[in-house]
Amino acid sequence: NQAWLLLNTANGQHAAVTAWLGARQSGDMPEDVLREVFMMAVNAKAHALTVVAGQRLPPSSMKPAEQVMLAQALMAQARTAESLAVWRQLRTQSQAYNDDYGLALSQAVGRGVGGAAEAEWVAWLVTSLKSMAPGKRRDDTVQQLLQLGAHDQVLPSLESMAVSDPIRWLQAFETAAAKAGRSEVLLPVWRKVVAQSALPVATRQQVAVQLFDAGDKTNADLALRMLVVDKGPDDPLVQRLFDHWGTRWAPDQLDWAEARALTVRAGADAETVRATWLKKLNDVGGAARTTAVYKRLQTKPTRGPVFDAYVDALTK
Repeated sequence: NQAWLLLNTANGQHAAVTAWLGARQSGDMPEDVLREVFMMAVNAKAHALTVVAGQRLPPSSMKPAEQVMLAQALMAQARTAESLAVWRQLRTQSQAYNDDYGLALSQAVGRGVGGAAEAEWVAWLVTSLKSMAPGKRRDDTVQQLLQLGAHDQVLPSLESMAVSDPIRWLQAFETAAAKAGRSEVLLPVWRKVVAQSALPVATRQQVAVQLFDAGDKTNADLALRMLVVDKGPDDPLVQRLFDHWGTRWAPDQLDWAEARALTVRAGADAETVRATWLKKLNDVGGAARTTAVYKRLQTKPTRGPVFDAYVDALTK
């Protein structure tokens, strides 16, 4: 029987050997014969025979390399659960098999094996992500987790990515936070992003508005004031700032508008722009600021919109 087994395996009669060996118990053949059949089957990529021979070898006698071969053959035979069991055992022996274990989990999920295998793969991806350096592998892993619906688990990594590269990752972070029901993580990230002067103005403006809408008026106010430093009083973003300040402004808000009225750039529309600032001051409890600005002007007009705003201030 041993000679027949070895000869037919060597001659490629793998189906016959698989059937014959499959009908026997683990202890029916000497270990050295089983191992030789196992290795010939591995080399011939005869996966069914590899599995039958490998599973009849005493588990304690199998070297890690042989366990890897068995696990790969099991996966090739679509015996996913059995393959993963071997990979788990290998992983407990050495972290050197961690990436192979992750690949096996990926293959299992790719074949539609959900449930425990998918949860296990998510856990593996999350753990691996923590030690990944920035780059394509980390980015791909984040995308995989998002596709798997692991929004809550990926948030810690996405948070740092959104701060370091908000152009690319802020929206993904916001979406993941929303789907995970974790709105409380948004404000700290928005505060860090809006303070990054190197970002495009449009990005910072959008985040500042989100801060306002979320109720963080202090940080949003500071950010918007910096962002509209070169904008006139009719600019939509300045108007949004005014809306949030209400109808009676605080002293620091009046200070800011007074300074803007005093430092209007020279130009054909300078008087109109200054008058608009002054009229706004009159409307929000800052009439005294309007008179102060008028008195500090080097050239004090006696007619026109600036003079009209000054006269209006005197009546309040």
